Amino acid sequence: MYAEIIVLRNHANLDQLFTYTVPLNLEAVITVGSRVMVPFGGESLEGVVWHLAHETSVEAAKLKAILFCFEPTLSLPETLLNVTAFMKETYLSTHAEVLQLLLPTGTLVEAVQQYTFITDEPLAHTKATPSIKQLASWIQDAGVCEENMIDIPFSQALVKRNLKQLVALNVLSEKTVYVQKVKDRYVSRYHAEDITDQTRASIPAHYHAKHRALDYLIKHPDGKLSVLREGARISKSVIDWLKHDGLIKVTEVEDRRMPSFMESVSAKKSVQLSPDQTTVVGAVRKHFLEAPTMPVLLRGVTGSGKTEVYMALIDSMLKVGRRAIYLVPEIALTPQMVSRLAKRFGASRIALMHSKLSAGERFDQWKAMREGSVDIVIGARSAIFAPIDNIGIIIIDESHEHSYRSERRPKFDTYEIAKYRALQEKALLIEGSATPSIDSVHEVLNGRRQMFALEKRYNVHEPPKPEIIDMRQELTAGNRTILSRRLYEAIEERLERGEQSIIFLNRTGHSTFVTCRSCGYTLTCPNCDITLTYHKHENKMSCHYCQYESFVPRNCPSCGSSYFKHFGVGTEKLEETLKKFFPHATIGRMDRTTTSRKGSFEAILERVETEEIDILVGTQMIAKGLDFENVTLVGIISVDLLMNMPHFQAGEMTYQMVQQVSGRAGRGALPGEVILQTYQPEHYAINCETYHAFYEHEIALRQRLNYPPFCRMVNLLFLSRSEATAEDYAEKTFQYLKANLFKKDLHSMVEIFPAHPALLKKIDGNYRFQVLMKVQSEGYEAVKGWVDKLQTRFVSISDCKINIDLNAKNIL
Repeated sequence: MYAEIIVLRNHANLDQLFTYTVPLNLEAVITVGSRVMVPFGGESLEGVVWHLAHETSVEAAKLKAILFCFEPTLSLPETLLNVTAFMKETYLSTHAEVLQLLLPTGTLVEAVQQYTFITDEPLAHTKATPSIKQLASWIQDAGVCEENMIDIPFSQALVKRNLKQLVALNVLSEKTVYVQKVKDRYVSRYHAEDITDQTRASIPAHYHAKHRALDYLIKHPDGKLSVLREGARISKSVIDWLKHDGLIKVTEVEDRRMPSFMESVSAKKSVQLSPDQTTVVGAVRKHFLEAPTMPVLLRGVTGSGKTEVYMALIDSMLKVGRRAIYLVPEIALTPQMVSRLAKRFGASRIALMHSKLSAGERFDQWKAMREGSVDIVIGARSAIFAPIDNIGIIIIDESHEHSYRSERRPKFDTYEIAKYRALQEKALLIEGSATPSIDSVHEVLNGRRQMFALEKRYNVHEPPKPEIIDMRQELTAGNRTILSRRLYEAIEERLERGEQSIIFLNRTGHSTFVTCRSCGYTLTCPNCDITLTYHKHENKMSCHYCQYESFVPRNCPSCGSSYFKHFGVGTEKLEETLKKFFPHATIGRMDRTTTSRKGSFEAILERVETEEIDILVGTQMIAKGLDFENVTLVGIISVDLLMNMPHFQAGEMTYQMVQQVSGRAGRGALPGEVILQTYQPEHYAINCETYHAFYEHEIALRQRLNYPPFCRMVNLLFLSRSEATAEDYAEKTFQYLKANLFKKDLHSMVEIFPAHPALLKKIDGNYRFQVLMKVQSEGYEAVKGWVDKLQTRFVSISDCKINIDLNAKNIL
């Protein structure tokens, strides 16, 4: 048998099928989609079986054999191989780039040397040392062993040296075998046999440990052996007695590793849907029966109970034997949503795709999905690649979030992948948001999606409307602090009433930049074209693009002065200020710094939910999906930076952020209040009373300026260590495309802009130049073809790389 394999080495020249022979011992286990190790050049590489055949046009004698096959549960199903082909074509990526997105990490193999005993006859004809003879004898008894299995009191260096000599003497044979680094975990479980009064009476009263064991077994006849030992406070000798006397039966069973927050959740019945929720659930089900291929957009104000609608729809799919994928915009929200789903459906039915899982947890979650032992998969955008079949529903929660777009190759849009998988599986695709993207609503109005709405909150309160504070007037009145007088008073009122506040600032760190007061020198990143952010708690400066870090220098590198000034405000400085203003309040902070460690996000959430924290300071993390009943005030420190971004979606992102953060207030029995501070109180993005009013203003602006959804933005980004080289290739590309596109009479369908530096001109040591195009739908395929030819030309260019985004949103 022969296998055509995609080798997971990301290079355009290697983006092809390579043929290998399948060894007889692997023919029964290798299938299309299997993960394998193969010899390639002078090394061993991982690959994926793309096709199997009994014949090949390649001369068999020239073919190499597959070295190792991963266990079947780590293979890719055919549906994901189809996704790979779709993404390669859609985003002009390589097979390897896509496959590396799909495959679970942390399950790689390691090469180990295996030794087999042949004969000890050569030792009789040579002067072998006692240690060599002892090693040969040990392996002879073992028959076959790996180096790390050898149990002889010699140093590792001596064992290695002796093994080489024994192989050279033909006493041992040596070969390389592959072993999975992460394997199944097994746990000892017990089952109690009949424990009678006669059993108890036969044990002397002073054998307290044995009596504790029997008492525990009567109450808990089944469970983990480790829990029995801990719960009954008994030793291993008591366990051995229980087994010897036939009082318990112990078996080794596979144990699925689960994140700790999933293990402690118990199932409960579903909540009662409101009349509005019931109506929407019924309407969505009816729509799916009538038009199963048309995606659904659920627009629901914050706090309207979209999650309960999703769960009702999931429940209806599970009842007919189908599965669900539930996507959230970022991994920080996953534990909270897993908890809600687990309480409704049971933790054992849920699998998690989460980058912060341990290697063992990730392995077990993948295996559970592949074996079909779970019904619901939840995670951030990567969960759209879940290896499950028979999908009945795909949910994209908070679908307006930009995190659903990948800004690394391949630059994919999660919605497009979800739509493809939904069509493959004949599944319902539903997006939900209080502030859906302009693109989504435009598709609704053009008949490509169906929209349903939840206009009221689940509780009796209307969503709070932001009270806008003009910070220019605060400055005129002599207030130079971070907080306006109105926000200060509102926080003070909440503290007096025992209510909680959330203060939002979309900027991490203590200060946004540090400048020398003597000469004006600003501390910048040596790798990027941006200033460094000061983090006071760690006493360091950091770049949020390339992760460069340094300590704050004692003296200015330019003039030697020691007088530095910290400008701007980040969440760390905001927290510091609030502690000064409200010394008796408990203040917590939720940003990238405080949630970097595993479990830290959940710990902060728990402190807010149990009302240990009076004031929570945070970045965009606190804007999504959080539900705290005692939070009645949201303060938005500044939206000016977002409003003034040189980005065609700046207004849209500002409106969405304000509405989402505002939605955290008043979700319980008490009404909420939102106070928004700005230096531009007249901006349309914060003054539109309804989503409809905002959409009408924004869509008219986009149409007038010919921005998406009225065109596609195609961004070609050129990166080089040399500024002149990047600029030169960008200019040549502009001339090349202009000549060829206009030659094909595409000038009315394509607007191409001259080469220019990116707004962030340098990142991580690379200079960045752009060529932007606005492409009408009629000319897109032709432009895509020319861009693909261009990409092929850059394969052989070493001093400049091209980064292609065929549906660009981030053009900074």
